[in-house]
Amino acid sequence: MKLNSILERQNRRTLSISITRDGLVKIKAPLSMPISEIKSFVHDKQGWIREKLLAISNIIDENKDITCYERFLFLGQKCTPYWADVNSFSFDIERKALILPKKLSGKIVMPNICRFYRKKAKEILSQRVISICETMNVSPGRIRISNAKSRWGSCNSNKVVSLNWRLIMLPTKLIDYVIVHELAHLRHMDHSNRFWNEVETYVPDYGFLRKDLKRYSFVLDLFR
Repeated sequence: MKLNSILERQNRRTLSISITRDGLVKIKAPLSMPISEIKSFVHDKQGWIREKLLAISNIIDENKDITCYERFLFLGQKCTPYWADVNSFSFDIERKALILPKKLSGKIVMPNICRFYRKKAKEILSQRVISICETMNVSPGRIRISNAKSRWGSCNSNKVVSLNWRLIMLPTKLIDYVIVHELAHLRHMDHSNRFWNEVETYVPDYGFLRKDLKRYSFVLDLFR
């Protein structure tokens, strides 16, 4: 199997392999490790690599309509765009539709759709954060809606919680999991057992949701 791969030499003791969401195989190796040993390691991992690449390929195939902007994700639902005599954008979840103002027909609407998404994200994510903060009895210093390239969220030592606006495309359960994850960092600034116990208190099925979240990694590349 021919791999689309990259080798990074680092000041480290062990070899590692990871696969990016676009199917690039990244190999990290110690500075002085012989190339023959690296090749042998990669060869032994062929089965795992093939499995992961197939999973990525299947996800891409299943969501071509989204990545080609033929349909639009909103709270986990695939919505078909429709032109209507309205003045503003809206999502109709029951009809699984993104309603577009007819006056914009024939014009470049993608920047407008992006702005609409970000507006909805600010509204909905802020509401969810307030509700979950009350449940967890925590208080972040500030909530920031971000445009991060590779993260759904983050929490820094100044208690600033950042949430990627693209979260608005995910199912509500996943949105809440990400929010709980970041708010839990207000008590534990690591990924220790205490941290995960904190998450589990509010999201008992977080293990399943962590895996499910990976299925939506392609969303992080939308509207770039």
